[in-house]
Amino acid sequence: MNEVYLRDGSRKVKNVLKNKRESGQYCACPPYGYKKNPDNVHQLIPDEVTAPVVQRIFAAAASGDSSRKIAMELNSDLWNYTTIKRILKNEVYLGHTLLGKTRKASIRSEKKLPVPQEDWAVTRGTHLPLVSQETFDAAALNLGKGTRNYQKYDHVRKSIFSGIAVCGRCGHSLCSCGTVYKGEREKYWYLSCTRQRPDIADPCEGVRIRYSDL
Repeated sequence: MNEVYLRDGSRKVKNVLKNKRESGQYCACPPYGYKKNPDNVHQLIPDEVTAPVVQRIFAAAASGDSSRKIAMELNSDLWNYTTIKRILKNEVYLGHTLLGKTRKASIRSEKKLPVPQEDWAVTRGTHLPLVSQETFDAAALNLGKGTRNYQKYDHVRKSIFSGIAVCGRCGHSLCSCGTVYKGEREKYWYLSCTRQRPDIADPCEGVRIRYSDL
């Protein structure tokens, strides 16, 4: 009977959320750059503090700057390039409401599963956009330029130390780095801390170990 009540309650909540989404109400935490309208909690309005930062990100991306470069310029505010990419791909900044991107694995589970994009609840023109469609498209066009797909190279392999080797200084995972020279791989391959990148705040320093030493 407990299971029956849970399922019935879950169904009712889903129906309420579905009706709100279809009517253009924003029933989730506001994304960076927006805040809830104090006169209507189901509507987004630009945040006077963070909205200019979002507009700066899109302008930089539209002019050809990479996500990594933008993150480095914003580094004093603890940004990283994955956050920049997530912002640049989010159509909420065009004034559209996108909800239902994930779903719970089960009634009792806290795990969330991704929902196919065609099944998202999308309502267009629900709030004031922060960027124009032209700027959004220009940023999307430049997003990922210069990025190599290393998986197509035969000498690139998943590290056998993945999930095992961690940095002794900061505790983050070690990633596989290096190259192949004259057919030799082990001589020029090593593990390096993922927090050594210059595009993140407070990076780790000089943690590197050769495969041969391991």
